[in-house]
Amino acid sequence: MVKRILGGILFICIGIFLMIASIKMIFVDNPKAKKLLSEAVYVTTDTVDPANDGKAVIVSAPFKLVEPAYDDEMGLALDSIRISRSV
Repeated sequence: MVKRILGGILFICIGIFLMIASIKMIFVDNPKAKKLLSEAVYVTTDTVDPANDGKAVIVSAPFKLVEPAYDDEMGLALDSIRISRSV
């Protein structure tokens, strides 16, 4: 009986925490993110501009494959930008 009560109290506390976190995300974090994205600088060249120092930067350029990724263990050559493998 005591375990059920403690489990219910814990469940309610977790729910209240998630509710507060959700409200914070909606009313505090989203406006900050929208403001940051509206102030972001789009970069299409491969040169570094000192005027962009400290600003949010969105890089928009075509990806160029320098060399294909190769997995020795599986014997695969993959044309991809980034590969991660976990065993």
